[in-house]
Amino acid sequence: MGLNPIVVAAHLRPELLHFCLESLSLCRGIEQHHVYLCCNEDSDPEVFEVSELWQSRGFSLELKVRPAGWGMERANGEAMKLGADNASEYFVFIMEDERVSADFLDLADYAAKCWSHYYFSVSTSAHMGGRNWMGVWTNKLVADDYERDVEKLIETEDFGLGTVIFKRQFDKYLRPYLCEEFYRCEMVLDGHHIYSTHFHRRHFPDDRAVYLGIDGLAEKVARKEGFKFLATMVPRSHTIGFYGAHMSSNFDVWRRELDGLPLAGKIAKISRALDNNKIQSWFGPWATLFKPLLPDNEWQHLCIVK
Repeated sequence: MGLNPIVVAAHLRPELLHFCLESLSLCRGIEQHHVYLCCNEDSDPEVFEVSELWQSRGFSLELKVRPAGWGMERANGEAMKLGADNASEYFVFIMEDERVSADFLDLADYAAKCWSHYYFSVSTSAHMGGRNWMGVWTNKLVADDYERDVEKLIETEDFGLGTVIFKRQFDKYLRPYLCEEFYRCEMVLDGHHIYSTHFHRRHFPDDRAVYLGIDGLAEKVARKEGFKFLATMVPRSHTIGFYGAHMSSNFDVWRRELDGLPLAGKIAKISRALDNNKIQSWFGPWATLFKPLLPDNEWQHLCIVK
């Protein structure tokens, strides 16, 4: 299919980035994809250490360092543009806390071949499935019967950041809105992201949805332009560390488990928790959002459920 890059956005969670890159290194067909690791000059120094570690192991990735002080939306928006600029059919955009399945890229290729002209993206993450009015994932679309639903994609109005994004649709619909005016809407105060509604009121005066990040922006554009997204019924990627500036109430759990440990110690402890199925207990009130990944699938009979 040509060059379809993978863009990993990292900033403050190097111990989780390690597992993200590890999972990518085990993906079938990874050698056919260029991997960009995007971070800021003021990102956690251990992000750079993790990058060097995986490069020393022979994993091919290109580090893209952006200016200090970039907010999450600017960093993610520019990282997406980088992916689209270097894509033929699609690019993958994932956050540092996502781990992907070994067949993740098989799914991406299959979906791009079949549906890249009809949908904007395919979300593969376990926390896909609609938000409630406060912007928290409700997880309503994650299947309980994995064996039955592994070959199903669902048509949805929700966009997730752990996703396969089709170049043609991104360039036509979302790229025009990823501009300085949008980026200036985000402020970070005491570790919390605060958004001005000015941009959204001006461009989407009739859309009162309150979620104002890039994923919320993509959903507003979709409603305005009349397109939809796809999501896997069964996750082919999952979040292994549900904490960050947007999940400050979950910091205490992770701080208790990891504070004071060097990077290698954090990685070892998370690895044991994953191996022993203990990581879910670290998610606090979001424990139900952790879903294990299935073994490989061949993606022979994918179908869409509307």
